[in-house]
Amino acid sequence: MTSASIDMNPGVHPHAVSDLARSHRLRRLRRFHLAALGYGALCALLMIGAWVGTMPWSVVGVVCAFCAASHLVLYAALRSPAADHWAEPTGALAHLVVGFCLVVLCYALIPAFRSTALQVFFLIISFDAARLSRRQITGASVLMVCGLALPSVDAWLFDRGDDTLQTELLNFAMAVAYLPALVGIGHVVRKAQQRQRQQKKALEAALAQLQKLSEHDVLTGATNRRQAMVLFEHAQAQQRQTLQPQAVCMLDIDFFKQINDSHGHAVGDLVLRGVVELAHDSLGSAHTVARWGGEEFLVLMPDTPIAAAVQAMNELRERLRGHDWAALAGVAHLRVDVSVGVYGLKPGDSLGQALERVDLALYAAKQRGRGRVVQHQD
Repeated sequence: MTSASIDMNPGVHPHAVSDLARSHRLRRLRRFHLAALGYGALCALLMIGAWVGTMPWSVVGVVCAFCAASHLVLYAALRSPAADHWAEPTGALAHLVVGFCLVVLCYALIPAFRSTALQVFFLIISFDAARLSRRQITGASVLMVCGLALPSVDAWLFDRGDDTLQTELLNFAMAVAYLPALVGIGHVVRKAQQRQRQQKKALEAALAQLQKLSEHDVLTGATNRRQAMVLFEHAQAQQRQTLQPQAVCMLDIDFFKQINDSHGHAVGDLVLRGVVELAHDSLGSAHTVARWGGEEFLVLMPDTPIAAAVQAMNELRERLRGHDWAALAGVAHLRVDVSVGVYGLKPGDSLGQALERVDLALYAAKQRGRGRVVQHQD
């Protein structure tokens, strides 16, 4: 049976691998239970046939015993640790082998079943077509036809009579004639389901992109104003529960209009993107950098005392001042500095109150000569 190991590279967390194996095991068992119900229904129909006298009980007993034994073996294989390393997580090829053997057994022992044998096998192939390769489908179909040839060989070797031999040869010829259709239809079904999965993935990627665009500023990649308001409400709810300190900062690029006027809006856009990139790199993913409007950025810092927020803003300001903006923008003598207001959020503050106080701190930073960080004083 075709198999491949799960990628156990060092970068994958062991818990993630365990969860993946558990998910595959659940899929295998769901698939097994569904197949067991189908084969159970088949055995029930055979028993009804024996009860009404269309077939002997001994033959039905052999088929039912084989069905039960093969599914016990299959269940043990699906539950084994080795099954976690199969390339196809539902064990489709194992199910196909069991179905193939059962169909051939019924075909050989129950003459009334021969007219429907290919139909049953086609249902099995169709059910697993999306999970099997074209080579596997072709191989299973060829083996199926060889299995269906056994009654013809038996009639010929043991001289069952010309009528019996002719009937078996006719059934075999029909099986050979159906073989290309089985392979072709199985391949078509597999391709259709593959396209469906690809379309689903493309749709999910498009939705994820739309979600990102709805939450982020297109130019800078920073969180947009609307999403920042949502995150502020979440931060407030968290603070009311945990009573942990929260800081809100308003960062404004000093003399940004002069940068645009002197070097053009393209350079101004590079500066905006560079400020956001350096802010993300300096502050880390735990804090939110949002473009509030123009050259102003709101920074939400959960679980951060105001003294730590002031220190982080000073470090970011120094990093922005020391950055080689001239090389980034391709212009000489370009320097970027920022003024920052910092406010320690209180559990009862509304967004309006927090913005008013952090704006007062930012205004104080500008009044004191810009290029500095000022904490709001209650």
